[in-house]
Amino acid sequence: MKNSKRIKGVDILLEKLPEKYHSWSKFDYILELHFEKVFDYEKYFEIISCIRLVLTDRDGLYRIGMTLKNAYGDVGFNVFDSCFGGLAIKDISESCWDNKMHFVIKGFENDSFEVYCDEIEVELIEGAEN
Repeated sequence: MKNSKRIKGVDILLEKLPEKYHSWSKFDYILELHFEKVFDYEKYFEIISCIRLVLTDRDGLYRIGMTLKNAYGDVGFNVFDSCFGGLAIKDISESCWDNKMHFVIKGFENDSFEVYCDEIEVELIEGAEN
């Protein structure tokens, strides 16, 4: 998380979460997943795909919301226990051929979760004095 300064809301997340939770891989359970097409009035003036995730840690102490804007890729995980091994988020803005895609999000232990997106927003939903 510390190398994720381009992600909206990450500074607040780092401030509120204990140090041992300062890693995307700690949030390895998906509680909710929403996909929707929305019209982006601010940046693109077109319909974009958005994925909204609610993630929790193994002990269920903290819940974070994550919104991936202008997203495309593959989303898959085991629906039996919803554990996917956490996330690996990489900022690819400097090396990406498509200037609309700034991040790649992959399942830490799951090859069937790989999404590219332009923007990520995160928020602490529950835990850490929230």
